[in-house]
Amino acid sequence: MNGRLGQTAFLLFCAVLLAACAASPVPSGPAERKAAGQPVEMTPSRQYAGQVLAYLMKVVAGRAGPADLREQWSERGLHAPLDFARIFRIMNEPNQNRLELIVFDTRILGLSEVLYDYDPGLNLFKERAYRQSLFPSAELIALRLLLLQKMHRGEKIRLQAMLERRELLMDSRLPATAHDLRQTGLSAAELRLLQDTLASDPHLFSYLFCPPMVAALHEIGAIDEDPYVLGVLEARKQLFPLCRFDKADVDKAAVKIAVLPSVVPDFEPLGRDASTKAAAFRPSEFYVRVSRLLQERVLVEAAKRLWPKPLFPGAVVFSEMPTRPLVIYPENADAAIERFCPAADFTLILCGKDVTRSFEPDRRVGAGGRIDRLFIDVMDIERSWIEAEIETLTDFIVSRIEEPSTGLAARGDVSAARIGKTTGAMGRP
Repeated sequence: MNGRLGQTAFLLFCAVLLAACAASPVPSGPAERKAAGQPVEMTPSRQYAGQVLAYLMKVVAGRAGPADLREQWSERGLHAPLDFARIFRIMNEPNQNRLELIVFDTRILGLSEVLYDYDPGLNLFKERAYRQSLFPSAELIALRLLLLQKMHRGEKIRLQAMLERRELLMDSRLPATAHDLRQTGLSAAELRLLQDTLASDPHLFSYLFCPPMVAALHEIGAIDEDPYVLGVLEARKQLFPLCRFDKADVDKAAVKIAVLPSVVPDFEPLGRDASTKAAAFRPSEFYVRVSRLLQERVLVEAAKRLWPKPLFPGAVVFSEMPTRPLVIYPENADAAIERFCPAADFTLILCGKDVTRSFEPDRRVGAGGRIDRLFIDVMDIERSWIEAEIETLTDFIVSRIEEPSTGLAARGDVSAARIGKTTGAMGRP
């Protein structure tokens, strides 16, 4: 009986932890408590930064991103000494060979800029300068080297044991026993690196244990499946947020277009308090404007393609403006879309400037041989560089409307008066 109660209590703890760094747009529970052995509180900005960082860590471990650089990322730094003072010196002093530690990969700059927007402390300059460095903090690089070398040797870290030894990790003056090393899966040198890294930047501790990072580290095989990890992964499965469409009575036959934000800097936290719920964001005026501009262009082009038949009201509907940014990329898009907006027929995934350069090209083709999702750079919408994307989506909409099985084309035979009232100029090119 006591064993069952202990297991239940531990799963409840994982559920509370999940709320602090949730990867969903649904409001979560209270932020993390400052109890011993638990991660520190995270503000809404850092909660989202944890999601972005989880994807970035997969890229710089060679497990995601453009395929042609994965091998370089998976090997760079394999033989570098795990010496934080040396890593810090290489990254911060002039005339040092940074390429010993990292790949000079300009394709992750857009992704990195979004990360630093939500947490400047993850940048090499942190908040010491008026501008951002091209590079992540020395502390992040140290963590990357540790994970990379462990995975190369086929070894795994045990997060639960590390969490139980938070005081040891945060204080290098405390001696580690052989039992501590066995339980955590760390060598003495690896533990010393972690201690020095967290002494330099204590707030990284919370990122190591936030659920998106736990899921990413589990996916790439860097951590053991201890009860803590399994509890976090199980708790994440329980959240199934749905995006909503503009009208509660949307026609079942309507072409439903989900518009989801992914790795964008254009969401503003509603508060800085760590007790603020995870969904406490709002889209910026810029994001709202480009999202609506995209939708308007799609409707205009669809109406042109259908002419002389009208695009009747309600034939195409878009999801409501989101309340929280997400992290969707080609490798997780199928699961993310099924989780966030399973009712959508087509999904538009809007990304921050140059963020899509950090993605492996999305080659998935949907049902019937038609593309049913697109990743779009928000700056391409702003600059009207989306002709190809508009054509792809318009082809999908028109083909759906003209399918006899949907009956949508027949519903276009409505009175001219109704067309003039509801569609205005969009009824005719």
